[in-house]
Amino acid sequence: CDMLLRTGQAAEAARRAAAFVADPAMSKSRYRQLGMYHLGHARFQLKQYLPAGKALSRLAPFKQDFGLHCRYLLGRVHHLSAERPEAAAQYKAVLDGYADRKKAAEQALRNPAALKPPRRVLLERLARGPEPDYVMRASFYTALGHAENGRYADALAGFAAFVKRSPKSPLVPEAQLRQGICQAQLRKFPEAIVILQPLAARPDMADRALRWTARSHVGAADAKNAQTYAQAITNAINCLRQAADRAGQLARTDPTAKVRRGDILIELGDTMQLLRQYPQAAAVYLQALKENNNPQRADEAMQRRVTALHFAGDYKGSDNLCVQFERTYARSTLLGAVLFRKAENAYLTATAAAKNPALANRKKELARLFGEAVRRYARAVKKYPDSKYANLARGGLGASHYRLGAYAEAIEALSAVPEPDRTGELTAVDYLLADCIIRTLSRDARDAVQ
Repeated sequence: CDMLLRTGQAAEAARRAAAFVADPAMSKSRYRQLGMYHLGHARFQLKQYLPAGKALSRLAPFKQDFGLHCRYLLGRVHHLSAERPEAAAQYKAVLDGYADRKKAAEQALRNPAALKPPRRVLLERLARGPEPDYVMRASFYTALGHAENGRYADALAGFAAFVKRSPKSPLVPEAQLRQGICQAQLRKFPEAIVILQPLAARPDMADRALRWTARSHVGAADAKNAQTYAQAITNAINCLRQAADRAGQLARTDPTAKVRRGDILIELGDTMQLLRQYPQAAAVYLQALKENNNPQRADEAMQRRVTALHFAGDYKGSDNLCVQFERTYARSTLLGAVLFRKAENAYLTATAAAKNPALANRKKELARLFGEAVRRYARAVKKYPDSKYANLARGGLGASHYRLGAYAEAIEALSAVPEPDRTGELTAVDYLLADCIIRTLSRDARDAVQ
């Protein structure tokens, strides 16, 4: 079985190991545990993680010579099954166990005459030889677990220690990439860029390195300095373009790279919007939708395109896409954002018409346009009263009523915006509310005089 596993014949190894451990005659054999280990190892190589875990768990408390490797495989089973605490416990047991065994081997070798030759060779390899690959990997995956749990400082220290401890490991480039990602997550953007830039030359990780380099450029950008901000975002856009190209090249043989390309295109569009490049962003979102590399984010790409078209001033195009979105993704959590943007399209179309001195049938046409905005805002508020766009929709609803001269309705809508939220885009709420009250009082006073 060991030779079959070494030569990549995991299915045959699993078949033979399963037959061996199932044989009643082998139930008390001293080799039965070895057979169970080979069965678990083979199942793991076949990505049959549940049966692999069951086989390996039966070897507890892992005192065998191969026990630490059992623990490592079991840790990987847990990790790949998103059971991170259990995985971390197994990795720690591997690292601690290896340190204990190495120390015990060194002590035993102080009296080599008491050891049989095969045992002495094994202990010498343990005490003086390089760390086994699985021990190095346990160290790497421990750091990865920290990163996955958001403990980026611990992860950064772990990856740095891994690179120093195992400089010849094939996982060193991946560890360096993860160091850069951790630096970015810790907002140490210049340090992240320094680590990530050389890795962009590696075809197997270029798209990820470029993507996080782009994020670091965005993170380091100073919005208070228009010139340097624009340059930083431009650098990020260039990195993301390259990242999308590299992911596309890898996608021919790597399905995960195909998904990453879809995600990168969405991020590219988002970054373009930071520089108000709305038409270009809309085109990128359309590309992401057509390629459909990540179907799980298709609604996200369409919602972002709705927004980009809106800010590009293409209200009709945005409206048409809103209709398509609601028809296609009626249960999407992003529908609230789309309904709000649809209402904004109507309101801005109406305000643009109001500025046109040559508008035909002006009074009737403006009543129609602002009336449509009222209907859309009201629907957005009613359907999603707690969404992050709800207060903006209430503000827009109040403003639309105001433009129609429906001051009582405007007061009702505007008053529903909590006072602490009347900042930023909602700064005008208090002004409109006060004006509506004054106009209402003035009207009431006139009515009283009459």
